[in-house]
Amino acid sequence: MKFEQKVGNAGYFQLFKKKGEVLESITPEFKNLITDGYLNWLNQQSSVSVGDIAGNNPNARCQVGTSSKTPTAGDTGLGSPLSFNSARSNITNTTSYDENADLITCTTVTTFTFSQGAVVGNVAEIGVMYGATSNSTDLKSRTLVKDVNGNPTTISLTEDDQLIVKYRDWE
Repeated sequence: MKFEQKVGNAGYFQLFKKKGEVLESITPEFKNLITDGYLNWLNQQSSVSVGDIAGNNPNARCQVGTSSKTPTAGDTGLGSPLSFNSARSNITNTTSYDENADLITCTTVTTFTFSQGAVVGNVAEIGVMYGATSNSTDLKSRTLVKDVNGNPTTISLTEDDQLIVKYRDWE
């Protein structure tokens, strides 16, 4: 049996708003852009294993902002940060193997829960940070918030709202 290693990386966001006990999905799942900085960092790691990259979680923190500037692969941070870094509140890994295709797939779902009132205003952009520090330039992925048609939009949050972000990462 011949094995060929193929590595891919993509991510998908979905945003939720919680007000009191009511949890509401406020966006469909939408795709992000993986940055050159993250790919360079990933390339420098001495050990890569499924679901864990050299002991560092590549989905360490989440940040939201107000910029409507189109993301580029060279971005190192959000265009206009609104709320910096909600640490992840939950992470799950799923690994599957398709023996007919000799394909192993690892999917990581990370949940970021911002405190109530931590994000107030119109959110237009979102990103996930990698690495073990709180460096604001360690941007793994960035995207504009998208509506059901895939068009850029904003979501409005008040001091009564709690933002919850689900990030599904396929590696």
